[in-house]
Amino acid sequence: MSVSFQTRNSTFLHVAVDEWFPFVKVTRDGHNEISINGPMKFVLQDLTRSLNFSYTLMSPDDHQWGVQLSNGKWTGMIGMVHRGEVDFALGPFAINYERHQVTDMTNPLYVTHLAVLSGVPRQAPNFFRYLLVCDLKVCLGVLLALLFLTIISASFVLIQEDRTTNNGWVFLSLTNCWSFWRILLYQGSNNLSKYFLLDL
Repeated sequence: MSVSFQTRNSTFLHVAVDEWFPFVKVTRDGHNEISINGPMKFVLQDLTRSLNFSYTLMSPDDHQWGVQLSNGKWTGMIGMVHRGEVDFALGPFAINYERHQVTDMTNPLYVTHLAVLSGVPRQAPNFFRYLLVCDLKVCLGVLLALLFLTIISASFVLIQEDRTTNNGWVFLSLTNCWSFWRILLYQGSNNLSKYFLLDL
């Protein structure tokens, strides 16, 4: 179902919306007509004023954002845009490669940081407990990548500064390894010197 917003001498567009509190709060009246509240409502109002269009709000029957099925069809609001049922959809949407292939995304209005959550292990405290949340192959892959980055970054600096002493290479390797390890653990590094790969 839908609700319309009209302005004079304007283009009429269909807009897909669905609940994502607090960004979009969808309410329906007794006739199942849609109205929205939240920050994205103000974004939509600003767009209607600046671009001079009228709109009607529509909601997908499956109440999904949109995923691609095995038969190539799309669900949710992305599917409505892809099939031409609506002119655009009001997010916020997570941008990924598959969605980018079938829709045009605007510049991001909001960026969120994601993290991996795991259950609390039942065994006794262990210094390496955070590694136990990953499979052994993942842990080995991360350690190999850390070793590779350490060697490459130290080699670049030594080549650039034409230094070939073993002491210099060992010091740079340990320094860079520690910096990469801190970044991997989301601790950042407050000592990014000229010897660190990111400053090259």
